Amino acid sequence: MKQKILKSYVVTFLMSFALILVLEIITHASGGYFLSSGMTFEGKFAQTFNHFIFKSKEFVLGNYVVDLICLIAIPIVFTLLFFLIDVLTKVLKGKKKREAELEEMHYNDFADSIGKELNRLNTFSLEDFRHFRGNEKFQECLKKLYKIYKDGEDENNSYFLVLRKFEKRTKEREAIEYLITFTENKRKEKAGKEELNGQL
Repeated sequence: MKQKILKSYVVTFLMSFALILVLEIITHASGGYFLSSGMTFEGKFAQTFNHFIFKSKEFVLGNYVVDLICLIAIPIVFTLLFFLIDVLTKVLKGKKKREAELEEMHYNDFADSIGKELNRLNTFSLEDFRHFRGNEKFQECLKKLYKIYKDGEDENNSYFLVLRKFEKRTKEREAIEYLITFTENKRKEKAGKEELNGQL
């Protein structure tokens, strides 16, 4: 994996190098210089560089040296930018993954507390629990109850919408009625703790 990543950086450098080399060849063939012709600096940096380094007012040598520096420096800059983008992308992906794992852990805790509540009632049989676990609509409603517990009700997630998913006088409806009351109590409990922490 590391070799593939290193190879991608080497390829980026070589492609950038080849591109700058082609551009420099084209500008030199047309009688110009890459820095002045391609980047519109009008050769001022090259003239200053030439004057102080080579102690000459000649324009040509300084521009060639500057173009040679560009041939190495610009691919390095492109490669560093590619590296920074790669690192930033990995950091953001890692953060999203950690957030997703944390959210899943919180949901599992909520689902466990729901299971314990239904067990405590002694109203449902083992077969009922198996049926609840295999019922996709029921499991989807548990996720909606978790969202309501976490964020409160809205037009897409409300106790009314959850309740109407099931026919009256069914085991699912009976369980959901209990769980709506349980969820609302837990939500109020959570809101009370948050309010208390805010006051502290």
